[in-house]
Amino acid sequence: MKPTLEQQLVVVMKKGRKTLEQLSDHFNVGVGTIRQAIDSLHKQGINLHVLENAIMVSDSIPKSTPTIIDAKSLVGKKIRFGLTSDNHLGSRYYRADVLNALFDIWANEGITDVYQCGNMIDGEARFNKFDLVAHGIDGQSAYFVENWPVRKGITTHFVTGDDHEGWYIQREGINIGKFLEDRAKEMGRKDLHYLGHMEHDLVFQGTKQKSVMRLIHAGGGSAYATSYAPQKIVESYQGGEKPQILLVGH
Repeated sequence: MKPTLEQQLVVVMKKGRKTLEQLSDHFNVGVGTIRQAIDSLHKQGINLHVLENAIMVSDSIPKSTPTIIDAKSLVGKKIRFGLTSDNHLGSRYYRADVLNALFDIWANEGITDVYQCGNMIDGEARFNKFDLVAHGIDGQSAYFVENWPVRKGITTHFVTGDDHEGWYIQREGINIGKFLEDRAKEMGRKDLHYLGHMEHDLVFQGTKQKSVMRLIHAGGGSAYATSYAPQKIVESYQGGEKPQILLVGH
């Protein structure tokens, strides 16, 4: 089957930035047709970068803008939230019983915000395909939306990792976090909120000072101690870069 114009555009734009006019000449179609195809790619979650009227498909996601929280409104209050990571929905090893038990506890405790530090889905690679119960980005995203626990009043805020769900960024050039949030909205869920790729800062801003809580999905590999990787991450921060709270996935 002949590739669609959208599929051909992705191949060309992965090789470097092209203007609309260059793409129009390359495919011998009007600029309007190219615009429509690019709009379609954008809706599909393709990670398009635009610079000086030129467009390319990128396998990198810019760092997200920090979430600013007015600390003055929290004075005297106890702040509680749920935390989870590496749930790997879509894998036959996904522990739905554990995650649902956690959400039951959080609901009973009156928790309204849950933070998730990456690898919410198992993604798809050559070495894990026989471990999957959902295949392809459409299958994995639908499985995630249908099976991530729903509890009244609870919103899940998540970052994406460079592995597993991040494989879709590297391979297909899809902003998988935005894609998952958009798919959730299409399926009637407004409780799944994408924060950013690899890390995101929540800044508690006071009158004169601020405190930072940072969510990150750390790199892969094994460590001789559970805390070894987080220790190295903390040591790598320069003066003034260290957050007050570091939540580490992976």
